[in-house]
Amino acid sequence: MKNNKKSKSRKKFGHYCRICGKRKPNEKFSGKGHKTHVCKKCASLPIEERNRREFLEEIYGYWQQSNISKKNIERLKILQESTIIDVAELSNAVLEVAKLYPFKKKRIRKIAKENKELIPKLEHVGLIINWNYNHHEELYDDEYLLDEIYYDSRNDSTISEMEHWDDDIPY
Repeated sequence: MKNNKKSKSRKKFGHYCRICGKRKPNEKFSGKGHKTHVCKKCASLPIEERNRREFLEEIYGYWQQSNISKKNIERLKILQESTIIDVAELSNAVLEVAKLYPFKKKRIRKIAKENKELIPKLEHVGLIINWNYNHHEELYDDEYLLDEIYYDSRNDSTISEMEHWDDDIPY
């Protein structure tokens, strides 16, 4: 039998460091580092910096979840009282969103439609980047394009009415 290397999945080397987020060789971990998933370089960081990185990663994880549960909300309340300023700000912003919109589906769109005052706060902590909510006020439904004039380069014509996306998709 031939050994087909393409069909086999490649095994990843080393271990994953949960502080820096990198995969490193075994030699970069101490005995305790293997167990706790912290490389030697990250283990030498001050405890405040390690905690800061872990807490921020935890909060970003909550933001990415499809549902921010009640247990997550309780944890965010604890992190909100942190002495680390950026952790407290980020957890406060995510907690505020989690109370109003715990489900991820169209979360940003709902915030832009119903709670515009949250957008600058989310921009400040880095959860949303360069959000132009004044320009996109009318765009709340995935099925419609913006009501603007688009140039169709194939026909040298303009399209000014709202177009339904499903018209072009054969089912």
